Formats: sequence, C-alpha cells, structure tokens
Amino acid sequence: MPNLCADPEAAEHINRCRKALEQLYNFPVKITVQPAMHLDDVDPRVFLADCAELFKLPVAKILSKDRSRPLLDIRQCIIYALYTYSTVGSKAVGQVCNGMDHSSILHNCNKIRSLLFVRDKVVTSTMARIDAMIAQKYYQPVQP
Repeated sequence: MPNLCADPEAAEHINRCRKALEQLYNFPVKITVQPAMHLDDVDPRVFLADCAELFKLPVAKILSKDRSRPLLDIRQCIIYALYTYSTVGSKAVGQVCNGMDHSSILHNCNKIRSLLFVRDKVVTSTMARIDAMIAQKYYQPVQP
C-alpha cells in the first residue's frame, strides 16, 4: 500500500507501526494521515468571529456566562480548537474569552479531549464542524 506522506522518514515510521499492529492483531490495518491543523497565523478574535458565524450566534452570546448545554459545548469546543491548534497560550486564550482564568481554559480543553476520546456525539460533531471550517478558511496545503 503506498503511503502519501510527504516526509519519507515519517512515512517509513507509519509503515512500521502499521506492520506491527497487523502482526499484533493478525488483522489488516489502515492508517490515515491527516495534515495537522494550525491557527498560528490567525488572530484569535478573527477565529472567534468565524466560529460565531459558523454556529450563527453572536460573539457576545458565545462569550456570555450562559451555561446552557448546547452553548457550553460550542464555547468549550471553540476554546479547545483555539488552544490546541495554535501556539497561543492558555492565558492569551482566556483574555480573548472575556478574561477566563488559564486554569478554566485548561479544564475546558481536558474536558473536550476526554469527550472526544469517548466519542461523545455532540462534541464530535461540533469539533467536526469547526475542523471543516478551519480546513476551508485557513488551511493552505504545503507543497512537497
């Protein structure tokens, strides 16, 4: 099976992992490599506005203290994406999000990470929408 990874060293490592998994489980394994999402060149406020547009909500509503479950899930997924896909620190993300404490940002990220791990339907679909928006608006493929 050809590997379409641009970095030959990474491609070889992926192939070794695939073979090891096949030997371990005695079952064919397919590994999909996705380009890394990144928001390093994007102003966090612009990203927040784009997410608000995506979910058809005003930015003020997303940043409000409202703790209703649907809004809370959206807010936490946006914070997770902003913190995880960029080099912006938790303190800077907190400043963009109406002065949230850095520990609240980390708590949000850990919560979303754990919900993604157990494949929570709401969080998974919300993150899929955010990822699709990032890929469409910000992602520029790197030419090998």
